[in-house]
Amino acid sequence: MKKNPKKRKMKKNLNKRAAVIINEDKRKRIILERARKKKDIVFGGRAIQKHIGLFSRPTEDYDIFTKKPKESAKKVQGRLDNSVGFNFFYAKKGKNPSTWKVKSVGLDFKRGTKDDAGVVDYTKHPKPAPKTKVIKGIKYRVLQEEIDSKNKSLMD
Repeated sequence: MKKNPKKRKMKKNLNKRAAVIINEDKRKRIILERARKKKDIVFGGRAIQKHIGLFSRPTEDYDIFTKKPKESAKKVQGRLDNSVGFNFFYAKKGKNPSTWKVKSVGLDFKRGTKDDAGVVDYTKHPKPAPKTKVIKGIKYRVLQEEIDSKNKSLMD
């Protein structure tokens, strides 16, 4: 009696999903370790979260200022794929020409579909450089600059 190929594929996909869920902490470590090594600046929701803790709203992705956005996105995408053991992440250019995004393919394992989730956005360092605060070896944009940035985007 032959095994059903659909069942085999479903079981394989289930194992892949489990690997992705288990490696959530690893994902965070990989992203923040690269930011620490390259002296990149974390900004946006994750920076606000780090400054005010419990009272911040939850956020899914990281926003990071870096000198080489494309290189950073490609390197992190490769490290994230290695952490789960298969191609689950991909890097692509963002709408802003100086931004590169790393996304996951989602639970359907197809690139470019609605369930793809953003993991990290790398943007070229702005000039002048933003003020930062170092927390556990990682640079975060200061809270006042985050507030000013949010107010500016509301005005636009």
